[in-house]
Amino acid sequence: MSFYLLWHIWKARNNLLFNNQAIDGRRIFEEAINMKEKTDAVNRGFPTISQPTASLHSSGCWIPPTGNTLKINFDGAYLEGKMSGCAILRDGHGKFLFALSKSVDGGSPIESEALGIHLSLEICRRQQLQDVIIEGDCKPLIDSINDFDTFPLWRARHFIEDARMAKKSSSNLLFVYINRAANICAHNLATHALLYNVSNLICFYNEIPPCISIHVLQDMDNISS
Repeated sequence: MSFYLLWHIWKARNNLLFNNQAIDGRRIFEEAINMKEKTDAVNRGFPTISQPTASLHSSGCWIPPTGNTLKINFDGAYLEGKMSGCAILRDGHGKFLFALSKSVDGGSPIESEALGIHLSLEICRRQQLQDVIIEGDCKPLIDSINDFDTFPLWRARHFIEDARMAKKSSSNLLFVYINRAANICAHNLATHALLYNVSNLICFYNEIPPCISIHVLQDMDNISS
């Protein structure tokens, strides 16, 4: 961490000398953290807009929930100072029920995934859901939510703490890691929100977003076949 702080202190000093820009200690600290997490993201395989995530799971297709349980798939995308997140709710037949997507300025790869978690919990609140599986392809984030004994990832800590509280209050709320191939609908919706700058929170209710319609229908076909 000290390397990143020294680097941004040096940059701030040069901006002061040559561009007459005032030094902002808070900004130096935040930019140092952001740079470190971007580096860690590359080293550990966090997805940006198109990078696949390695998986410990062999399943390459979306698996429906059983019984009355519903499933929310989330994902995030990040590119050059902008991030997006999304969450998609489906039932055991693969039927599309609800989705949220949003993009915001700033952030980092891990924060984009955390935004997807936040939108997943927002769907749970709006729909008053009890029996839910929330799954995504960012393993460090899922592990951080499920491991109550570890300190939450710094930049995503608020969303992680919110998810931990929700998990504590409901024994029927699960957070599960899956591979990218099984999360293609959420990946495409998050990418669409980023590329088209969907700055307002967009809600889809019983109406499949066109950018993922073919994948939703394909998942339903896989279930019935």
